[in-house]
Amino acid sequence: MKKTNEIISLFGITLATLFIFAVPLKFGLAESGVPIPPPKILGEWLFFSYPNSFAYVALGVIGVFAIITAILSGADLFKKESVLFAMLGWAVLILGILIADKHLPPEWKNNNIKFQFLTYGVWFVSANILYNSLEKKRIALLAMLTAGLIVSISAWSQYNGGLEDMRQFAAKEAGFDNFNSYTNHLLSVSKSDYAWLRVRKLAGNRVFATFIYPNALGGFLIILLPVCVAMYKSSKEKIVRLIAAISFFGGAVAMLLSRSKASIVIAALALISIFWLAKRAGRISKKNFISIAVALTICAGGMLFWGYGAGLTGRLKATGAARGDYWKAAAKMIVANPWKGWGTDGFTRNYGAYKRPEAEATRLAHNAFINVWTDYGITGLTGILIALLLPIIVGWKLQINSQNFDWITVSCIAAGTGFVLHCLVDFDFHIIGIVIPALLVLSFGMVKPESN
Repeated sequence: MKKTNEIISLFGITLATLFIFAVPLKFGLAESGVPIPPPKILGEWLFFSYPNSFAYVALGVIGVFAIITAILSGADLFKKESVLFAMLGWAVLILGILIADKHLPPEWKNNNIKFQFLTYGVWFVSANILYNSLEKKRIALLAMLTAGLIVSISAWSQYNGGLEDMRQFAAKEAGFDNFNSYTNHLLSVSKSDYAWLRVRKLAGNRVFATFIYPNALGGFLIILLPVCVAMYKSSKEKIVRLIAAISFFGGAVAMLLSRSKASIVIAALALISIFWLAKRAGRISKKNFISIAVALTICAGGMLFWGYGAGLTGRLKATGAARGDYWKAAAKMIVANPWKGWGTDGFTRNYGAYKRPEAEATRLAHNAFINVWTDYGITGLTGILIALLLPIIVGWKLQINSQNFDWITVSCIAAGTGFVLHCLVDFDFHIIGIVIPALLVLSFGMVKPESN
């Protein structure tokens, strides 16, 4: 029985680790069910993205291996109150979805989103079962930062001619000789706000690598950079430390090129919090902590200035005003239907009716909690609050009260906190390529630190 459990656990961990590596590269889209033909050869899998539904199958298989592992090993997972309550949060969120969607007409039911949110909960449980030791956690995080290095290379490639190549490719695919002709035609035949958003993304100079938007790239990098610190500080192997250092540098460059304002600030705060906890545990001196904090603050300020210069204040006002419009429209929808919600994609369907006429177009509320409340009512909101905030509360309480300290646990809770903060200003929760790494680090951060 023991050998059988070890084999099943090994299969589960292998699949989960491969999945961790794949998601930032393949599932950076916010839209579900994109109709792309399945891959025919390995090269197509490596160079093209595929529908999020591919991820549901993978997560389902991983979940089966995890549950069998838990049953055969007699794992004490279900005796941990913090994990149980977090699992309860995912169950409540799914209940909110079922309630809100019960009376939707068939043409409005988006089953892809339901599966996506359901598999988030499956992944959270699987991560807690499969990665039950510090060494297994290191394997998972190594896979993540290796994928992050590829993401960073993709961002650098975009900055060095890749964006222009993309524009020319889009124009030729549409039957035009150059990009200007294509965009002029697109805007002349379509007066929708979404046509303008498409043109603005294509014409912009902000990189987005394997993700749908630059801010989504920034959301992933908020998680990646603390993980790089964790692996560099906790690993004795020179090759791992080298990969971590290169990934950190590459991620920082990608963050700079994304020009994602909130991501830059949140990533700096997450990194500062890691070293604050290290100083508190006596791992670094107060002088070194101050030096690191000042250096990170200067770097963040330099990134913002490089990206926007004197126009930073104007961009902050414009971004803030746009999100204010999204949230005001969502607030009106919530007031109109606070308990049950409008159902899946409710914000998307109703935004045009509730926004002010001059407001910028959007598909999502750029705030996970507001978006879930709008779509799935108070039940859905309760579920996501428990599922995302409970691991942070438990994690920080354990880090502060524990006499031990380890870089992995501390860095993971900082990364997870950064993810949730970014969910307050963007739509990261709808992107599998961000949420899977985020839930992984949240599960790693809500355990007592080991001394190392």
